[in-house]
Amino acid sequence: MADIKGIVLHKILSEETGFLEAWSKLKLAYFGTEYAPIYRAISKFYINHSALPTFQDLELHNRSPLLTVSLEALKATDPIDVDLDLAVEALINEYTQEETLKEIDNFLDEITTLEASEIKDGLGEILLSIEEKTLSSEEIVLMNNIEFIEEPELLHLMPLGLNNRFDSEQGGLAPTEVLGLGGARGSGKSAVSTNLIVNQYEGGYTSIYFTIEMRAREVFNRTLSLLSGVSLSNITLAKLSPIELGKIAKVRADMFIDAQDLYESYTDHENFQKFERELIGTRDLKKDNQIVLVDNPKLTLANIDLTVHKYKTQFEDKLKLVVVDYINQIEMKDKYDWKNQIAMSAQLKTIARKHDIILVTPYQIDKTGEARFSKGILDSMDIAMILEREEGSGRIDFTSTKTRGKKAFEFASAMDEETMRIDSNEFNLPPKEKPEKDEEKTSGKEELPW
Repeated sequence: MADIKGIVLHKILSEETGFLEAWSKLKLAYFGTEYAPIYRAISKFYINHSALPTFQDLELHNRSPLLTVSLEALKATDPIDVDLDLAVEALINEYTQEETLKEIDNFLDEITTLEASEIKDGLGEILLSIEEKTLSSEEIVLMNNIEFIEEPELLHLMPLGLNNRFDSEQGGLAPTEVLGLGGARGSGKSAVSTNLIVNQYEGGYTSIYFTIEMRAREVFNRTLSLLSGVSLSNITLAKLSPIELGKIAKVRADMFIDAQDLYESYTDHENFQKFERELIGTRDLKKDNQIVLVDNPKLTLANIDLTVHKYKTQFEDKLKLVVVDYINQIEMKDKYDWKNQIAMSAQLKTIARKHDIILVTPYQIDKTGEARFSKGILDSMDIAMILEREEGSGRIDFTSTKTRGKKAFEFASAMDEETMRIDSNEFNLPPKEKPEKDEEKTSGKEELPW
């Protein structure tokens, strides 16, 4: 069997100009103990000289007897004449196979003690682990590989629909970006998240909502309220008038293909249970315009990654936005440790980039306005905004705490207290009344103390 590790290193060191793109895909773990000294030497040389070395360069700078022996052995080999890119691909495949077998072997030792959900999670963790060990996210772009784009819409920026002024000034968010929604309890984090997926749905797109604390039924009721304009309280308490039921029936029919006739029949018989049974039993959901709810109180990063992959494959570019509600409650080892919080935030960013989506995640803040447990969870976010809402005020306030490549901002939008629907128009406060002048204090000089 060909020594792929040796072939790759030999070809890199045999070229005076080197192969920088191939080198960027390589990791120390691929080479094992035998070739580790050579890999480290190449890496050190590149850091110091900003260029890949040749055999002669390493021999000149070498002070290690162990490296001398390794270089002589490698130099004496007669590598197969193969394209370097193919050799690198074969090396990564070989390493991936070995690591996957190790992970599966360890997993099989425990599988008889696991429940079905734990088995699925375990397989997902294996996938994430292997991907993290082998993923090379670097993309080298030369100046003749890219074009300047003048029109912002060509950058695929997506308006959020939370505030017209914000969308106009900022242009919206782009795929791969992560938006954090910070706030205390009751500030409207979940309400804003639900507004975002409803805005996507009304725009003809599909979105995914991962819910950890709320049940899927609660999120479903919220979406129905936003889409129909029917009071959320009335939906939750099942105190709906015939007119309100009619509005909800129209929303439900619009979620399915060719269901207008069922809605028209409903307006005659007004039997909602009959209408919905016929709807679900005889009609299909729209192919690429859906709201997908994932109710998982033990949500893990692997769950998120696998689910997004599944639906991205199905909906492709129609899936643009994913909500994870919320980051502080994602399951992981010692999730309240600040280092793990930072790592988790970085993984969410990786998932957003991997699947070319906008990822939105609420997070809790403490009394000082900082992210609970760790400010570091904001490191990987592109935009973080704090939400403030006073119940009964009919408004919700947004203030940026982090913006990457965008201007700092603050804005206020109107919010319907009955449905929690956010109006994208700017909320205008009534003008403040000027205080009346105190005539007694300004009436004349005789009142002065001198």
